[in-house]
Amino acid sequence: MYRVYNLRPQPAPANWARDNKTLLVGLVFWSLFLAGIAGSQKVSSEGWYIVTSLEGALVTMRMPSEKSC
Repeated sequence: MYRVYNLRPQPAPANWARDNKTLLVGLVFWSLFLAGIAGSQKVSSEGWYIVTSLEGALVTMRMPSEKSC
């Protein structure tokens, strides 16, 4: 039988959250910043657009005329 001495204690979720508080707060603010940028992008009903999928995201590109679509 093997015996293991001086094992490091396993971190509890509360300890992990406390240790990474600044990282979590920064992540929340960064996600809010990116959501604000995404929400500010408006698509005009007067233009012609192409919608494509790029790595799981929908990307809109404005075209100068209907022919270029």
